[in-house]
Amino acid sequence: MDRATRAWRADRGAAAGARPDPLGGAGAPGRFSGKPSASFGEALTLIASGKGVFPVGEHAARFYPRPDIAYIPLQDAPPIRWAPVGLTANSSQRIREFVRAAKDATTAPPPTD
Repeated sequence: MDRATRAWRADRGAAAGARPDPLGGAGAPGRFSGKPSASFGEALTLIASGKGVFPVGEHAARFYPRPDIAYIPLQDAPPIRWAPVGLTANSSQRIREFVRAAKDATTAPPPTD
């Protein structure tokens, strides 16, 4: 299978980790066939054993390659949004400048040729 839809995912015991399901699918958040998942690594193990499916960003196939898991694009999934996060107590001028530069780079209009 090259691509799937959210409906296909919902039919297979979908779960979405400890947070609300970003794709609004079926299944109890953080559960795979009734068993809670404590971590991303454990979720991958449960997926490999056939106990559910889990939506991840496209980068997961590159950073978490496993021969026992098929990463299948969801053709009707909304884009995943990323943002820097961290403890307020750990903030510094360098971190604030990095976050500002990252924000400026993603909100700036593309260069014209």
